[in-house]
Amino acid sequence: MSAVTPRTYKAKRRDSAWDKVKRKGSKHYKSGKIEPIDLFRSGDLLWGKCITDIIKYAFRNKVPFAREKVLEDMDKIIHYAEIAKAIVKEEIDKQLMSKRSERTVVAMPCVKCAEREQQDQIDKLMKGAKDGSKPDSKS
Repeated sequence: MSAVTPRTYKAKRRDSAWDKVKRKGSKHYKSGKIEPIDLFRSGDLLWGKCITDIIKYAFRNKVPFAREKVLEDMDKIIHYAEIAKAIVKEEIDKQLMSKRSERTVVAMPCVKCAEREQQDQIDKLMKGAKDGSKPDSKS
């Protein structure tokens, strides 16, 4: 498995679950510059909209086959569930990236700190040589 860098993460996100779900949306929402779904998403309102619309379309069809558009409504329920799933996947990806970057930062030694530590050890050895004492065996 290859390492995830900010560059590969952005490339991966271009074809994320969100993008795939968004492509499935109705064409009549895509006529303007800003799609309504993007507005909901940018305002952190999309999750609530998805859950509300799932309930709305399910409730419309509480009596099976009472409506002519029952299949369309079921497709809409699936679509909103896929959007909700994409939101969850995106959040999981963000958390994973955050954890990976934390591990990377912790795992990478600071070059200046390492150089300073090395210089301190040299200084101790030099001081011990001047004093005639033995250097610490702990170092």
